[in-house]
Amino acid sequence: MTLQLQGQNMTEPAHLTTGQAAALLHVSSETVRRWANQGLIKSYRLPSGQLRIDSAGIETLRKKAEA
Repeated sequence: MTLQLQGQNMTEPAHLTTGQAAALLHVSSETVRRWANQGLIKSYRLPSGQLRIDSAGIETLRKKAEA
């Protein structure tokens, strides 16, 4: 899988920031946070409290949106 982010090809990054996920899905970072909190996309929090989003879940959402 190759994700396109800010003009760069990323070869399967394991996890994305909310901003990166939001850019890929064309939604706001707050929407990504809400989806993660609702369990719609896989995520975890770093010890600092920052949220990381599973890239495979993002790709699944993108495919659903395109269908």
